[in-house]
Amino acid sequence: MLHNSNLVLLVGLRQYDDFSPKKINLYSTKKNKILYSSPTFSSDIIVAKINKIRMIIGEKNYLHIYSTGDMKILHIYEINNISLGKLILSNNINKNVWVCFSSSIDEGEVKIYDALYPSTIKIQIKAHKSPILKLSLSDKGDRLATCSCKGTIIRIFSLPKGEKICTFKRGIKPAFIFSLNFSKNSDKLLISCDNGMIHLFDIEEEIEKIKDEQQPKGLSKIMYRSIVTLASKIIPSDYEDVFGVQGSEINYYGNDVKISNIVAFCENKIKEAFCFGADGNFIKFNIDYVNKKMTKEYCNNIKDFKLVDNRAPSINDSFYNEDYIC
Repeated sequence: MLHNSNLVLLVGLRQYDDFSPKKINLYSTKKNKILYSSPTFSSDIIVAKINKIRMIIGEKNYLHIYSTGDMKILHIYEINNISLGKLILSNNINKNVWVCFSSSIDEGEVKIYDALYPSTIKIQIKAHKSPILKLSLSDKGDRLATCSCKGTIIRIFSLPKGEKICTFKRGIKPAFIFSLNFSKNSDKLLISCDNGMIHLFDIEEEIEKIKDEQQPKGLSKIMYRSIVTLASKIIPSDYEDVFGVQGSEINYYGNDVKISNIVAFCENKIKEAFCFGADGNFIKFNIDYVNKKMTKEYCNNIKDFKLVDNRAPSINDSFYNEDYIC
């Protein structure tokens, strides 16, 4: 769903009337009708994303970029085996409107296009040695978070230059990362893994720590650089930039988050977070930054919501009153 309108992108799981895994339908909950139905693509649609000005469709070997207002095709890129989590679109519509993706043959490399002027690759970032598993963009589109299929290292890059600003060590043992999401002001990152852990990383705190470490105290600059150089030769290449980097200071562990889930901050409230699992459980957390802990406030299941209020909200109650399409 487009985050602040009543537009929903629908892709069929199998062929059924007008719904197909090879077509997208743009549905308006306000008008209760399909506003746009695409031509049939050559293969099944894997990823579909939309913001107020751009829509991107990823199928097996092609990436299509559309103008949302008139649904005109702007560009088609030939790609290789895009999968869910490896293709993202920025929410920002004024600048930093990035399309970021990593295909199966990129081996840890992320390609970034400017969706406003989608003709050539803007930049390429060598984020990891191993293939990329998940990507996430900040709300402003100025920061990119990446993790590989190992799930041990998280890296943050600034956009549009693609400079690495900090690295986080999630753990030593590999883990499958379900989701990673920035806070509203891009200073914190929340991730969840299949080992039952939720980690919260403080980006600004880590940047300040890196700056402080680059100003050695009690050692000459020559000695300090020598130590760092020696460490980079001993530590494996995929971990070379985590010399001295610590893991997350705020964590939550529970069997209730081992199942596939999405974690995120509650809008502007960085002291609250939620987790929505594939089992239908919705968990809300309180975050205590002073005592460095995350505690579960409550847990509901979507099946129980109807017991709280049987009155179904109207469409007008649920969504904004305008469509972002001509």
